[in-house]
Amino acid sequence: MQKHYGIHVAIAMLKNRADDIETVLLSAKRQDRRLREIEQIARSRGIKIKRLPNSDLAEISEGNKHQGVIILSHFRVGDSHGKSLSEWLGTLQDSNLLVALDGILDPRNLGACFRSANAAGVGGVILPRSRGCALTATVSRTAAGAVETTPIYRASNLIRTLDELKSQDYFVVGLEGDATDSVYELDLSEKCVLVFGTEETGMRVGTRKRCDQLACIPMRGKISSLNVSVAVGVVAFEAYRQRLAK
Repeated sequence: MQKHYGIHVAIAMLKNRADDIETVLLSAKRQDRRLREIEQIARSRGIKIKRLPNSDLAEISEGNKHQGVIILSHFRVGDSHGKSLSEWLGTLQDSNLLVALDGILDPRNLGACFRSANAAGVGGVILPRSRGCALTATVSRTAAGAVETTPIYRASNLIRTLDELKSQDYFVVGLEGDATDSVYELDLSEKCVLVFGTEETGMRVGTRKRCDQLACIPMRGKISSLNVSVAVGVVAFEAYRQRLAK
C-alpha cells in the first residue's frame, strides 16, 4: 500500500489513477472548497472516503505535510515492481520518449524533474534503485501529481539498463554542459532516452560512456548552467516539438 499526501496530488490521482485508489482520507475539521471537490470526485468514482481527526491524519502521514488529505493506493500498473525492462516498456502508453535520471540528490529537484517530464509527455522515467533521492513526500509534493501519474522504472543497474535500451534501438542522449553538440542539432523524433546527471557532478563516467551522443543546451547569457529540472524541461519539450513537426 502506498500513501500520497496533499491536494494537488490527490486531484491528479483521482483524475488519472482512480482504479488504483483504495481509500481517500480527509480531515474531519476542514470543509473548504478544495476538500469538498476531492470528496465529490471520489464519490463519483465509487472510492471509499473516511473523515478523520487531524491527529489521526498526522499519525498516518508520519509527519509529512498532508493538507487535510491522504490517498491510500495500490502499486500502479506503470511502476516496475517485479517487471523486467521489456515488460515495463510494454505497459507504457508511449514508450518512445524516456528520461533517465542518474542519481538526482535533491528531493525538490527530483520532483521538479518529474513535473517537467510529465508536462512534455515523457512516457516514463528511469531511476537508479540504490543511488539518488528516494521518492519522498517532498518529491511528490514538488511534482504536484507528476510522480503519481508518470510510469517509473527502478533500475538495479542503470548502465545495464541503458545497454538494453540501446539493443532495442533507443538513441541514448546524455546531457553535459561542456558537450560540443547542441540538443537542437539532434534528431529526437524517434525512440530516445534523455539522460541527466546530478546537480553537482553530472552523469557518472560509466553512464556517460553508454550514451550514443552527448549534447548541451546552448547558453546565450552569462549564466553557464541550468537547474537539472529546467534542463529536463528544455530538452523534453524540444523532443516533443520535433515529434509534433513530424
